Amino acid sequence: MELPGEGTIYLGQSSSFKAPVSLDEEITATVEVIEVRESRGIAKLRTTAVNSEGKAVIDGEATVKCA
Repeated sequence: MELPGEGTIYLGQSSSFKAPVSLDEEITATVEVIEVRESRGIAKLRTTAVNSEGKAVIDGEATVKCA
């Protein structure tokens, strides 16, 4: 709930699925702010998920309107 934050509106999301994930597999997701357009209150985020071996299983970007 820290990113993108309470009151944030999702404007778009693109995801690329890189590898299959098993039902009991542990996945770690991260979000990184890569661009901020302060004048419009819009941020671009890099979204990544890796398995327990550190292999990327999902890679993508999201665009959000900050509250």
